[in-house]
Amino acid sequence: MDNDDFSESSEEKQPTSNGLREILEALRTIFVAAIALVISIGQWVSKKFTTWQIKSEEQSKILDRQRADEQEKIARALREEQKIIREEKRLADEKAKIAEEQRAEERAVREEERKTKERRFSPKKLLYPSLSAVSTFALIVGVTRLGPIAEWTRSQNECIQQNSLIDGEIGKTNLVNKVMRCNGGHD
Repeated sequence: MDNDDFSESSEEKQPTSNGLREILEALRTIFVAAIALVISIGQWVSKKFTTWQIKSEEQSKILDRQRADEQEKIARALREEQKIIREEKRLADEKAKIAEEQRAEERAVREEERKTKERRFSPKKLLYPSLSAVSTFALIVGVTRLGPIAEWTRSQNECIQQNSLIDGEIGKTNLVNKVMRCNGGHD
């Protein structure tokens, strides 16, 4: 066989394309490209999500550190404030104790002064008892001097009663006459 025949026969054996094969190959290429695009987008989204997650974790750690620092500052401030309050309370207690001691010393000094004044001789100490003695003596003397007058009054009353029983009349003029009779006067 000739080369010509061979070349012609191979050319003849090539099937003629009706376009379906080309369309399927083009569709396959488009489908593969679409799948590659979906995979690429998925990888891109995955990278972005991973990056976002890493940033989020870093921000979370930063926020946790900041929160811990703030809580430590607050705790430190509270401890300082409590320390200041305890110191102020201690100072107030000391001041109160000192004031109480001063008041006790002042009371002791005043008590000592009072006792010293009581020990000293003063005219007031002598004046009050002497005046009370004089007034008591005057009362006793006055009562003893009134004794005879009381006795005379009693005798006058008895005399008037006896005369009233005898006369039987009671009136203002009769009473005057009876008193005169009891005094030794005229009838």
